[in-house]
Amino acid sequence: MALKRGTMTRVTGRLLISVGLLWLAVLMLKWGLESRVVASKSYTAAMAPTLAAFPEALVRLGAEAWGRQDVPAAMRLLRNGVSRDPLLGGGWLLLAEAEKANGNLDGAREILDYVHALGKNTLRWTWLETLLALDLEVYPVVWDNLNRMIANNRHTADALQLADVLLAGEPEAVDKRLDAQNLPAYTKWLMGWGRLDQALVVREIMARKGVSDPELDARLSARLLGQKRVDAALSLGESGSGPMTNPGFESDFVHGPFDWRFSRQGAGWKIER
Repeated sequence: MALKRGTMTRVTGRLLISVGLLWLAVLMLKWGLESRVVASKSYTAAMAPTLAAFPEALVRLGAEAWGRQDVPAAMRLLRNGVSRDPLLGGGWLLLAEAEKANGNLDGAREILDYVHALGKNTLRWTWLETLLALDLEVYPVVWDNLNRMIANNRHTADALQLADVLLAGEPEAVDKRLDAQNLPAYTKWLMGWGRLDQALVVREIMARKGVSDPELDARLSARLLGQKRVDAALSLGESGSGPMTNPGFESDFVHGPFDWRFSRQGAGWKIER
């Protein structure tokens, strides 16, 4: 009797294992078929209920609905996607756009705060986040992102263009809003547009904050000399040693217009070779 009972137990166990393996095989087959559909991007919104395991596909469907200006469908699909993968920053930003279009500005700002915290270690969606923050008038996020993009050379031209529009040529705003490390990049950008007077103002802010860039000074001096603004060009090389630039050869040679040269002989000293 005991032997028969043991045999039945083994048979039952094998049967359960076989059923479990069969169930697992069905799941893997289903997953494989769905993965092929997702990879080929041949799915439609009607297939959304079968794509619960693929949040990025749901976000893509939400983006398509947003492109069709179907805000309710976009919000439903996007919420479904980001709820399954909270790290999909792009999906969150689209959802915030949809919330804004639906009149829910507070909800859009909450999402923006979440995405901003989520993206502290990445610049993947920072530009889109910045534009959303600008629309929502969340300026601390705007300036935090602009400074990060300029410092990391990401969307630099766009970031500097937007920063320039927001700064509106106000020196106090430049001093307050731009990080000190980004002042040289902004100065070079101004020079590229021929705005040398504003470049000189930013250069003064750099000097006040202890930011030096000899190569920038050389380029700015050359541009000023090209406009015959000799005094302004000379002022960039002043270092407390009189009209001579780098008289003791302590500084690096930067190929500037006043490199290892002098403008005139002053009282009490002379040049000899």
